[in-house]
Amino acid sequence: MYGGRVPSGPRALRAGEKLFLGNCSGCHPYGGNILDADAPVRGAPSLKSGEAFIRWIRDPRLDNGTRGVMPPFLPSRISDAQAVELRRYILNVTGAGTPDPTCGATIPQIVVRTEPASIETGRQLFQASCTGCHTVDSAEKIVGPGLKGILKGKTLPVGNMPATPENVFRQLRCPYEEMPSFAGKLSDDQVADLIAYLFTK
Repeated sequence: MYGGRVPSGPRALRAGEKLFLGNCSGCHPYGGNILDADAPVRGAPSLKSGEAFIRWIRDPRLDNGTRGVMPPFLPSRISDAQAVELRRYILNVTGAGTPDPTCGATIPQIVVRTEPASIETGRQLFQASCTGCHTVDSAEKIVGPGLKGILKGKTLPVGNMPATPENVFRQLRCPYEEMPSFAGKLSDDQVADLIAYLFTK
């Protein structure tokens, strides 16, 4: 159906998938770039925020400020709301299964710890680092989403990524949208303890 140019995404990302197919896949199959292999759309700086992405598709320019071959996509062709769906698809599907190129983190395979000491350390880390924005007692949003049952559903609360320990790790190292990165603030070992605690919720 997609001519081998568009990786299929989950149902929640189908709107972005269709937009990518109709507007981007000709030059960017699977998030690459047929004109410049060193400048794929996957991991592009313009994906860092929704505003940056919309600004870029409206007025695409090269790093030196000149216009390249990419045409502008005006609101009459891709609305702001559609641009949000398109960006979500690109972020969550075209680069799936690789280290996140925007921050260079390597995502390890994680075996969830079950030792009481690890769970307690994770609880303390959550209290110290996360309670300003999140709760584990409900799914209610504070600043960020509530995290009750975060590893028991199909997807994480943001980004529509599968609810796996590896993707919780990814969110802490290469956060989706507005969440700050905890790279350099929490070690891999501490993140593993934090995940152990979240797994109990």
